[in-house]
Amino acid sequence: MKTAATLHIILALCLLHLASLNAQGTQYRLSNRYEAMGPDNDAYMGVYLNSIGPEKARALGFENLYGSYIRKVIAGTPADRAGLRALDYIYGVDAYRTGAEQSLSDILDRYNAGDRAKLYVQRGTGRVRLDIIFGNRNEERRSISVTPCQDPFLGVMKMSKAPQKDGIVIQVVRGSTADEMGLEDGDEILRINGYKILDWTDLTYAINDTEVGSDIEIVAWRGRGRIERSHPIQSRCAYEENKATATVRTTEKQENKYFDTYIKDRNGRKLLSQSMDRNDVQQANRQYGLGLKTDQSLPVSNFYFGADFDQKVLELSFELPGSGPTRVKVFNTRGRAVYDFDLGSFSGTFRDRTNLLKNGSDNYFLEVTQGGKSQVRKIEIRQ
Repeated sequence: MKTAATLHIILALCLLHLASLNAQGTQYRLSNRYEAMGPDNDAYMGVYLNSIGPEKARALGFENLYGSYIRKVIAGTPADRAGLRALDYIYGVDAYRTGAEQSLSDILDRYNAGDRAKLYVQRGTGRVRLDIIFGNRNEERRSISVTPCQDPFLGVMKMSKAPQKDGIVIQVVRGSTADEMGLEDGDEILRINGYKILDWTDLTYAINDTEVGSDIEIVAWRGRGRIERSHPIQSRCAYEENKATATVRTTEKQENKYFDTYIKDRNGRKLLSQSMDRNDVQQANRQYGLGLKTDQSLPVSNFYFGADFDQKVLELSFELPGSGPTRVKVFNTRGRAVYDFDLGSFSGTFRDRTNLLKNGSDNYFLEVTQGGKSQVRKIEIRQ
């Protein structure tokens, strides 16, 4: 009896609380709350969000300093259908606004799959309202993996020693989209496709959101004047194919057949990559005194390597279908880790540009670990 009385009191308090919330205009639908049988029914948009902090939000000119920044919209999801884009800044849903005590996640917790809502978004210098129908997390799951031929490639690197004022001071990769559109070393990129660029993260998100073959619009500062450029952006693999004047794929079948990647430039410099089995990894450990994991059971696909020998840059990408604590390392034959990237919990496409080629000619071993599984690949640099 005591338990029943207690439950009656709790139920009465809950009803009073709901009545109070409704009086304040809070949008609760009691039936929907009872229909929610777990996280599968939670509202799902299909975006990767970043919290940028009040300081950066203020620098970007946002009045609401507590919204969420979109870094990637997953194709085929409710967010994609609603028209959301990377670098959009969501600060409200229906009557709710983000604030110091209420994040976007807190607001979305009020909604379920199938609910309709209006999103309030800062986009560049303007504001838009977008209608969305939230999806189901399981039904709407999509992959964000892309191949090098789907990967937009602008062709700029950060000029780290250059003073920066309002954007990113760049160095241009020869033969790239940036080169073709007339950008120059020392230009300071201010906006891409209308979005303000404050750091390298902004620049990366804006490039990745541009579809291969469509125009990428850039506003930059050069010397004492502003310049504007627009040009169709090429893919990473198109860039590799088009830079034949500097780097060409070999036709030497005898040597090429042993390698998954074989790049040779006109000066005879080469980058080669080769898959390894468990015995190959064990032999490398014995030969060079390495401690590479010999598991070789981690499913890794679409390995891609590119080389810019003049800039001493190695380009690397691959796809991981699974999720878990992930780490990427590169070892030389002296047992030293010359590259170490802890990705935390990761799934999808990894890509990076490293200065590995500055280490000179050697054999290198790329080790990707996730959970207790690993995959090792051999890279040969001949300069």
